[in-house]
Order: sequence, then structure tokens, then C-alpha cells
Amino acid sequence: MLEKGDTVQASEKYYKAAEEAVKLLAKTLKLTSVLNKAEQRKTWSTTILFEAASEVEPPFYTLWKDAWYLHIYGFHEMKLESEEVKRFLKGFTKSKTTCKSSI
Repeated sequence: MLEKGDTVQASEKYYKAAEEAVKLLAKTLKLTSVLNKAEQRKTWSTTILFEAASEVEPPFYTLWKDAWYLHIYGFHEMKLESEEVKRFLKGFTKSKTTCKSSI
């Protein structure tokens, strides 16, 4: 998407990947307080996703926070240029590597 200049869709795709990673890690790491909240609400609210990300480790929380920024300003507000999105993606790669080695 980004190669084609579609920053809106690229932002949303990266956000969605991060959202699914948060959910998967919450389940894998058995973050019961978070899982119980999601179960009670029958959905993963923003608050629950942020709570789950914060319970994993600092680099992952940063990855999630950046993904949320892309979701709001890249997708909903459509305000990010290609270079801004690329800067966030470099951070994703670094955070992903750090998180991968911790799990």
C-alpha cells in the first residue's frame, strides 16, 4: 500500500496488524485481567488494548502506541504523508525485533 502512495490504507493495515498482535500476546501470555475484561465486554475496547500492551513490555507498548497514532492520524484524519508513515514503520521493525527476542 505504502509503495503505491496510499498512506491511509497503509496506516490502517499496520494498525490492524498491531491490534491483532496485542490480542495474540494477551492470550499467549495469559493476561487474565485483560482477557476477562474483553470477555465481559464481548469486545476489545481501546482501553483494554492499551492495558494489554502496557502489560507486555515497554518496546511493545511503544509499538502499540505508534500503531494507534497511525490509526487516528493516518487513517481517520488522513493527515500523514508517506515519509511520516515510513518513520513509524522503522520503529515497528525495531520494536518487533526487541519483542520477538523477549518472548
